[in-house]
Amino acid sequence: MARHRRPSRHRHHEPNVVQIPNQRTFDGMVHASALVALADGVVDPAERRALMRCLRRNGLLARYGRRAALELLEQAANRPSGDRLSALCDAADALRPLSRTADSPLIAQAARQVMLADGIAWPQEVAMLRIIEDRLGLA
Repeated sequence: MARHRRPSRHRHHEPNVVQIPNQRTFDGMVHASALVALADGVVDPAERRALMRCLRRNGLLARYGRRAALELLEQAANRPSGDRLSALCDAADALRPLSRTADSPLIAQAARQVMLADGIAWPQEVAMLRIIEDRLGLA
């Protein structure tokens, strides 16, 4: 009669691989956040703070710096605007190279947190978030 062995308590697990977001992800997070913040016409201080919190949580603020993030945010905010929403949609096309990458959800998450930062999700902000998610291949 064969004896059955109990399964070992020591399971063999694959090591966890931590992927550190790169400069392109940092730029994408700031760019997407700026697009959402600008969708209602102005970048609110609460939206800036939300972006900084998101970058800090993901280790990107320490790696690339607060100044770099704020400069990128200002550059995005100072884009020439014809029809504001149309210009923002065109600017969202810059996110296409990041489509379906491992960091795409992180970029969309930053934009979502910025959208919710001031306590009001304006319809144009929600629309901009959907466009960003589409450009990132998440829709």
